[in-house]
Amino acid sequence: MKNRVSFLIGLSMVFILSFVILILVSYAQTDVPELANAQELIKKAFPNSKITWSKQIEGEMLNYRANPTALAILIVNGDQRNIRFINFKDTTEWSMECDNRSCRQYDMVEGDEPKLLIRGFEHGMSKTKVIDTKGEEIFDLTLTSWLLSSPTGRYYHTVDNQDSYNILKVYDSRGTFLWEREEYQGGDWFSQALSDSELIYEDNTGCYLLNSFSGEEIWKIPRNQYRRTLSFYKFLHIISSSNNKYFVLFNGDGLVSFSKEGEILWQIGFPLTVFSAAISDDGRYVSVYSGKKMKSPRKELCLMDNLHQGKILWRVSVETEKVDWTNSIGGLAVVKDMVSVIPGIVPYHALTEIMSDMHTFCYQIDTSTGKLINEFLLPGVAEFVESDQKTAYFFLLNDTAEKEIYEISEVLVK
Repeated sequence: MKNRVSFLIGLSMVFILSFVILILVSYAQTDVPELANAQELIKKAFPNSKITWSKQIEGEMLNYRANPTALAILIVNGDQRNIRFINFKDTTEWSMECDNRSCRQYDMVEGDEPKLLIRGFEHGMSKTKVIDTKGEEIFDLTLTSWLLSSPTGRYYHTVDNQDSYNILKVYDSRGTFLWEREEYQGGDWFSQALSDSELIYEDNTGCYLLNSFSGEEIWKIPRNQYRRTLSFYKFLHIISSSNNKYFVLFNGDGLVSFSKEGEILWQIGFPLTVFSAAISDDGRYVSVYSGKKMKSPRKELCLMDNLHQGKILWRVSVETEKVDWTNSIGGLAVVKDMVSVIPGIVPYHALTEIMSDMHTFCYQIDTSTGKLINEFLLPGVAEFVESDQKTAYFFLLNDTAEKEIYEISEVLVK
């Protein structure tokens, strides 16, 4: 594997980046040379790094969620299923039992105090529970729809009406009802937090930006301005940049990019089926993972310049036997200088087990131009996340022989 090295003309500087790596070691069913242990793998993959902290995990890891300060792992011990929460910031750690109904999905809520968001079912209704960093319940709501969180949990909202005839409802950080959208015109609708104070809403009349605490419309773009690109009869996804300035609507047909001010930057219909899309934290780049059909062994990954009419900067083939779906959002990420895709995974679903034949395809880019610098394959499932303090890197390899969490620091040259 090639060293991850970036160059800036006329400038050379050495600095430290912190990484957190979650490793479940195994080499069965992979084409990666066998290594003696996890430490050897880390040394080979990141030759300029050193392990600064590690912790052994008991039980079978099914999957995990991560942010730069905390980690949640779904673990099975015999007939028992648990979610283990580890806060790296203050070394807090706790576990809670969960079955297939009470924990259908789970996710991390970022911020100074990371939280765990758990979604399940109870008596035919959707149940959402939010747990704080100490393992204490913040609220527990049973509604006709699950809730999603704003970036740091200042508010929570219903996500769509695909599974029920509900309307958009918004709740504050303690689970107290704030408002609902009474202007609902019927048909499918979708929503996504743009920031901790603004909410994106899309239905058969158009795309709206709403004040998340009052429901007031900030702007509206009629749907006839992009309906030829996005069919209304296909499941829609909304992704947004971490700086809250840009967002993209996409489905299997194509993509439409918007600015926070309500301007359509560009729109494009894709010749292949769009499986997933991701936007960089600064909104500069959009990556698209697509293919002719779900079971096709050849998929495509491209990087687009979001600020220059969606210009395609590069396109590569992804050779995989895994089946991909048009709702596999989350298997693709653009974090700092790394574009990564995990074929065959729907990571937001708690029942999606990380299989032994899953790989992470990684593509390192020049962040100033988007140019592809390096590409390599990791034998397992990797998640890249970042904050202002550090870049975190979580890595789950595909064996059950050794289960340890590693935190490393890597020296990069720029």
